[in-house]
Amino acid sequence: MGGEDDDAPIAVDLRQDWIAEKVCETLKIKKDKFDNMEEESLFPLKDFMDKADVTELFVSLGDRDSCVVTLEPGTGYKKKSCYFIKLDQQKMPNNAEEIASLITHGDFSKSPLEQLSHMAHEVFLPMLLDPAKQYVASSNCTGCAPKVRKLCRTLN
Repeated sequence: MGGEDDDAPIAVDLRQDWIAEKVCETLKIKKDKFDNMEEESLFPLKDFMDKADVTELFVSLGDRDSCVVTLEPGTGYKKKSCYFIKLDQQKMPNNAEEIASLITHGDFSKSPLEQLSHMAHEVFLPMLLDPAKQYVASSNCTGCAPKVRKLCRTLN
């Protein structure tokens, strides 16, 4: 009771909170769904955070929208899922800025065509519509820009 360690600050593990925040944003679930995941999902999560050689993490929604965490991509996802990939083989740091620079994350849907359509509209279309991001390889392509704009209008 009253020992020296009573006043020591409690170390907060920001790593799991960072992953939980990204999962909840991506899968559009409440944090309690992530916090109440099955015990077998905690082991891959801990391995991803603590082991340098574990570089991939996959999170999907299972029955009753519970989070299912694995180290290998599954097959036959029924709902939207997300992934985390370490850009370097190292233990996950306990600092938000370092985490963001080490780990990339994204989502994928159960339908590859839906995913491709989303990427085309969110990534490629803005690149095609922004003249500053367009690259003309030679003077023979001077007629390309109007054709690209016409194609983009038909896609919208």
